[in-house]
Amino acid sequence: MTSLNEVIRVATERRMRCGYAVIKFSGMDTARAIVAIETYHGLQYFEPQSGDEQHILIGRPYPTQFSGVPDNTVVSHIEITWNDQ
Repeated sequence: MTSLNEVIRVATERRMRCGYAVIKFSGMDTARAIVAIETYHGLQYFEPQSGDEQHILIGRPYPTQFSGVPDNTVVSHIEITWNDQ
C-alpha cells in the first residue's frame, strides 16, 4: 500500500506537477484525500492506495465507495495544494 505522500514525492522527483487533492462532499463533514496529476491529457485524479484513476466532477457522485461515505454522495468541492507552490 502506497501512501499519498509517497506518490507525491515520487511524482515531484520526476518533475511532474501533482498535488494533494481534498475532495469534499455535499452535506457531509467527511473529505477524501487523493492525488491530482497534470498530464498531457489534462488533470487526472488517482487513489494513492490502489493507483486507480478516478473520474471526479463537482456536482457528480464520487465514483468509488469508501468507508463513511454512502453510495452516490455528490462531490461539492475539490481543493488542490500543488507541489510547485
